[in-house]
Amino acid sequence: MFQKALEQVECIKENRYRIRGRTREYTFLSLETKNVTWYDIIEVCAMTCEEAQGLIQLLKKIIDVNGFLIPKQGSKSAINTVSVFSDNDRFKVDFNRTSMIRKDKYTLLLRYGKDHGLLRIDVGGPNHTNPDGTIVPCPHIHVQTHDTGMWDAWAYSIPVVFGNVQDRIDTLRQFLEYCNVNNVDSIDISEQTEME
Repeated sequence: MFQKALEQVECIKENRYRIRGRTREYTFLSLETKNVTWYDIIEVCAMTCEEAQGLIQLLKKIIDVNGFLIPKQGSKSAINTVSVFSDNDRFKVDFNRTSMIRKDKYTLLLRYGKDHGLLRIDVGGPNHTNPDGTIVPCPHIHVQTHDTGMWDAWAYSIPVVFGNVQDRIDTLRQFLEYCNVNNVDSIDISEQTEME
């Protein structure tokens, strides 16, 4: 994993390294230094489809198993997860309902590190136009399928495993399982009513 990123690491002097990416350059003192993570390397170097799929398929666990309250309209919330193999590989699953116009609109997003998107489901929003001109109606799923461009440039019909996407609790559970989270049953998911 991250072979492409490692190939871009260049030793510029003793104990000084540089990574050249598409948008910026990152210089650090040592590959072992604690302040340089895989996320820093990914942030500079575009992630390949293989690397993105590897992170999606990585077995994860929810950190906060106290429960999750689906946000009411106009707000958002997140579930923190980590790899079962290393607490250093951190993920977030965002539940976004910030639209004040459409009550049925929401987004589920799996992020790696600080803000690298890996997988997103859009419900109740507009259709998506792919780079090749094809139009994908909402609901749809975004996942990186090309090694160039933005990770979410392409959308696809939502997989049937998600069933009725108007059931936000069930869709969130399905999304967590789709993201390979292994302790989904350990978390109580509930939804605020609009009156609360």
